[in-house]
Amino acid sequence: MKKSLRLGDPISKPFVGGGGTIFSVDLTEDTQIGYINLSATTQYVYALYSDKKVYEASRKSNIVLVFDWNGNPVKKYVLDTDAYYIAVDEVQQNIYAAVKNSESGWSIVCYSL
Repeated sequence: MKKSLRLGDPISKPFVGGGGTIFSVDLTEDTQIGYINLSATTQYVYALYSDKKVYEASRKSNIVLVFDWNGNPVKKYVLDTDAYYIAVDEVQQNIYAAVKNSESGWSIVCYSL
């Protein structure tokens, strides 16, 4: 996870204002969404991840990447629907995903690990 934080490679460009030059990061057409939401347990970090471009999609995905606490990839889950947020129950061994249904209402879907 640590190595992939720059996947979108944002551009740093100067912005003049406030009496001096301030450097800020701006989105480009190639900027990826990346990590949307994280949920951690004592053993792993679960990351809701999207490799889509910022301008292509909203902040949702069906990909959950699992890492150990050293940032090493452990597993990848592909959910059957796009989620906006995730939570993991270490004891029950479930991933809970907040999704929107066809009527644009919210619901929670449970997946077994």
